[in-house]
Amino acid sequence: KTLLIWNPTMVSRLAKQQQALLARAYAMLRPGGTLVYSTCSVEPEEDEGVVSHLLKSTDALLVPIKTPAGSSAIMSFGETTYHPDVKGCLRLWPQDHNTEGFFVARLRKPDAS
Repeated sequence: KTLLIWNPTMVSRLAKQQQALLARAYAMLRPGGTLVYSTCSVEPEEDEGVVSHLLKSTDALLVPIKTPAGSSAIMSFGETTYHPDVKGCLRLWPQDHNTEGFFVARLRKPDAS
């Protein structure tokens, strides 16, 4: 069903909404707190792009996810190069895990100084 409604404009619109949602959630996070951002999308604009935007625009820290499952994050897409810390995100591809595609990032707000 998703493939029937997919189009590049939709991806761009969703990525902007996700950026706003993640920024708001991060703003509400207490110092020292952890926030998990996860999607069931395989679109880099909605995944690494959203996390990269937060890392570039706030003091957010990415906590690498270490697991034998999953693949490395996408570091660039088209003309866009993402924040180097997104390499610590987790990506699950449908063809590799017999599941939907998933993306997970673990973010932390630094302790108050």
